[in-house]
Amino acid sequence: MTTPNIITALKADHKDIRSLCEKLNETTERAAKTREALFHQLFLTLSSHAKAEEEAMYAPVKVSEGKELRMKVLEGYEEHKIADTLMEELDFLEFGDEKWTAKMQVLSEALDHHIKEEENEVFPKMKKEMDEETLVEMGANFLERKNEIVEQLKGAAAGMKKNTKPSSLDLAQTA
Repeated sequence: MTTPNIITALKADHKDIRSLCEKLNETTERAAKTREALFHQLFLTLSSHAKAEEEAMYAPVKVSEGKELRMKVLEGYEEHKIADTLMEELDFLEFGDEKWTAKMQVLSEALDHHIKEEENEVFPKMKKEMDEETLVEMGANFLERKNEIVEQLKGAAAGMKKNTKPSSLDLAQTA
């Protein structure tokens, strides 16, 4: 099996993230258990994606020659912080709360904006400025790091007491 380049790997994750957001936005306040399960799936996917993306893509691109590309990456870091904050706030709300519904919609819109910007502006610039070998190496680094983070997050969640719900922030700090 050949390793996908970073762009292909990130686009696959983006598709998963959009799908989870769509499913969450289709739920109602009465579907608290479904929301909780989907939210934790989104947390795992989004947290591992963002952290691995920052390490495997943002860090190398941040030192690239292209100022416009560097600025987009710096903007991406800030958008990740916004998503982290919204995820943390969602985690502290009850899944059946109307505020949860509204905040989830805001998160979905922020993620959609971020994904569109990466796919329509950042990725084309990366293709132009970087050779395929570099992009494949970044893809391998991304996938390896993402898998490590997923395992760390799963381990942290399993290590919590059964009667306590770890917050997204608690789990993210273990990765």
